[in-house]
Amino acid sequence: MATFQIYLASASPRRRELLRQIGVAYRLLPVAVDETPLPNETPHAYVARLARAKAEAGVCALGRRRPAPVLGADTAVVGEGAILGQPEDRDEGLAMLA
Repeated sequence: MATFQIYLASASPRRRELLRQIGVAYRLLPVAVDETPLPNETPHAYVARLARAKAEAGVCALGRRRPAPVLGADTAVVGEGAILGQPEDRDEGLAMLA
């Protein structure tokens, strides 16, 4: 793994795996961000806003001790132009896929 390190401001196991696959060392930086879509927000704007908010929350959490960049990222599942959000459980996830 690379010696360069970033902070990952995302709880996504998939993002951690992607960073491992490309050899980027990271330290997980859990942040809390309200993921409620804004009224009339497009999926693209929603994902960009959340990614930025997560990165900014990570920078704030680190304060002045920020020895490496902070990566914020987000993904949304969209069906017929609507953001579907996170399913509450397996059954809801299966219903969303159906």
